[in-house]
Amino acid sequence: MSKLYPGLLVLYLLVRRQWRAAAWTVGLGAGFSALSLAVFGWPMYTTFVEHLPGLLSGEAFPAFRNPSAMAINYSVPGLVFKAKLFGITDAGFGAMRAVGTLYTLVALAVTALIGLRARDGASAPIVCLTVLVFATLRSPFLPWTYGTFPALWLATLLAATAAPRQSILWTWIAVVFGLGVVIPIDAGVSPQAMAILTTVPQALMIGVAILGVRQTLSPQVHVEPTSPAAAYAGS
Repeated sequence: MSKLYPGLLVLYLLVRRQWRAAAWTVGLGAGFSALSLAVFGWPMYTTFVEHLPGLLSGEAFPAFRNPSAMAINYSVPGLVFKAKLFGITDAGFGAMRAVGTLYTLVALAVTALIGLRARDGASAPIVCLTVLVFATLRSPFLPWTYGTFPALWLATLLAATAAPRQSILWTWIAVVFGLGVVIPIDAGVSPQAMAILTTVPQALMIGVAILGVRQTLSPQVHVEPTSPAAAYAGS
């Protein structure tokens, strides 16, 4: 219930008019919810609703009382507290909730756009990972431990489906190393320096997601295979 991605998946299926898949997704989600209700009872749900405003604003996360933890946050709403580390703004959890709400609208719009205009034959894994990265960036607190993995897989698929060029390989290697930037909280580095360093993988996540949207919407170019004999004759 606390994740944005399942909702975006349902939105994508509805926009694509894949009614059966949407019904299965919603039905299984309702089944899991009913099962958890039967096992744990209502207190789990009432507690979740009680803490939901704090979850959306980030106020429920102890990490936002630690400057080093603020610095290693990869989420888009977390940029509010990253800016606060540099004295750019004195905004707090209210501003973070507002940024999160605006970014949620962006994620919804991108998902709807992909659903409406994705070209025929678009790679389903690339579509799903693109939506997943956009949804992941909405999390109030997004550490590197799991935040960059969807972007890493998406970058790998984009590289594998791109036109074969040596530059693609080197670009993919650079993106992998960039997404792998890890700064432990107890590394002895100032929060400001950590915030600058972690902006690199954060920007790469956003860039890879935008490339995923671009490839999903771009017309498919069909390249006729060339036989060795034809290549020899042409040379």
